[in-house]
Amino acid sequence: MHLVIFLIFLAGIFFLFRWRVGQFKGEEPFEAYLEQLMAHGSVIEDVMLDNQTLAPYLFVSTRGIFNIYYNSEILGRVYGDEEDVSWYQVLEHRKLSMPNPVRRMEKQRREFEKIGEYLEMEIPVYEVICLSKRAVAKLNIGVPIVPLKEFVAYVIDKPSVLSAEAVEKIKESLAE
Repeated sequence: MHLVIFLIFLAGIFFLFRWRVGQFKGEEPFEAYLEQLMAHGSVIEDVMLDNQTLAPYLFVSTRGIFNIYYNSEILGRVYGDEEDVSWYQVLEHRKLSMPNPVRRMEKQRREFEKIGEYLEMEIPVYEVICLSKRAVAKLNIGVPIVPLKEFVAYVIDKPSVLSAEAVEKIKESLAE
């Protein structure tokens, strides 16, 4: 009897863990989507500038630079405005504060524009916020919110505007 209770307890922990990391009910992990993108360009993780993380995920291709915000910890309803310092997520009747990623993306955009000026080229920069199917956005922002399952199609539907040589220069400048 104790063994049965223990096994049920372990199964409950397993399903809770899978739900928390976004793989419950068939949702693939975010990294699987990044791998799909690699067929169309380069995914660069943890881009640093002045010893600070500029962006956790960038996708660089002939379509431009995609600054991607994804946080697997966002669950429930998410409320916020583009100008708010913090956003809030409501989960199980609790209101939790989180930093507004749009404000950070605005700063990052300015840095990417400086790279374009340095390289003397016009670089399209796209910001995108990806949410898992466990999050519901109630946001008033100009940045597109793309469900995780539609993320790759959103990116590759953009037109190619940069040459392969320009993409390589951008990647080199981001690596410096």
